[in-house]
Amino acid sequence: MKKVVLLMAGGRGERFWPKSRASMPKQFLSLFGNESLLQQSFSRALGVTGDPNGIFVVTGGEYQDLTRSQLPELPEENIIAEPQGRNTAPAIGYASAIIENRLGDDAAIAIMPSDHVVLNEKKFCRAINHALEVAINSQQLVTIGIKPTRPEEGYGYIECGELSGESLYKARRFIEKPPLERALAFLKSGNYLWNAGIFIWRLSTFNSTVAAVAPELSRGLVKIRQLLSQGRAEEVQSEFLSLEAQSIDYALLEHAENLMVVPGEFGWDDVGTWASLERVFAKDEHENIIKGEAQVFESQGNIIDNILSDKVIVAYGIEEMIIVNAQDVMLITKKEHSSNLKKVLAELKAGDYHQLLE
Repeated sequence: MKKVVLLMAGGRGERFWPKSRASMPKQFLSLFGNESLLQQSFSRALGVTGDPNGIFVVTGGEYQDLTRSQLPELPEENIIAEPQGRNTAPAIGYASAIIENRLGDDAAIAIMPSDHVVLNEKKFCRAINHALEVAINSQQLVTIGIKPTRPEEGYGYIECGELSGESLYKARRFIEKPPLERALAFLKSGNYLWNAGIFIWRLSTFNSTVAAVAPELSRGLVKIRQLLSQGRAEEVQSEFLSLEAQSIDYALLEHAENLMVVPGEFGWDDVGTWASLERVFAKDEHENIIKGEAQVFESQGNIIDNILSDKVIVAYGIEEMIIVNAQDVMLITKKEHSSNLKKVLAELKAGDYHQLLE
């Protein structure tokens, strides 16, 4: 049975502005080391498939060239361009239809984000391969849940049900971004895992489950598969645009009775905000993270990124701040506000500063 990996690379990652822009989203940035997050994700995927031909990337049409330039080993025909960004359910359904048209519905697929950090690739590949074996030998949808290390308000959670095998649990329900008090209770119970957005299943299982719990989505995907099998690819776009924009969690996983979860502990982080970098990068003796040219005095707990500028940042007497210096704009904010950047970007877009977002 063919095993493939689908990397989701269509997001804009606006919370890493001003380094991430419409023309250079987060997954294409080299935030950790010399490789971009997409390139690191491709390397992990290669550890699962062993072959670039078994890796697919679904992304926006405007990012095809960027994807091609960053992943020269990836066959060009394995870059799947969404006709339009419509959230993860249409993206996964559309990409799955294309993969099924080439490989058949018996293929097993591991779907994963391309903009997360994984510190232990061996443990990551072990968890993915375990989930693939479960999916291949059953009619189950499988997801990877991350064992929480802290009460986190910014992540979704999966409640584990009964143990169904080695490192395998029934997924009881999904909980979206709980308040701190509830997240603390989840952590203490030991029965909840973070939702990492990693999904594994056979394409035939995906198709039958969508038909059972999401009939409207299923009808659209059946039509897309028919058009592809008939060689009428030019008609697929209009059918894709008729699909409701919704997440795969909401459209499918929250309603599926055949969902299992494999716990994973491999140094995962979704690095969703500037403040999240302090969970990944080493700090100096004053708890500062400094990238690029900066002189810092009597300052503590700051994140300073000056890699894209040739000017030196001098910081004196500041605490718990984020300073990001891009070539055309500098961001200065408190750490506690870093998750609310979308509000700022909306204001900039409404004003006369839309060029700063491009």
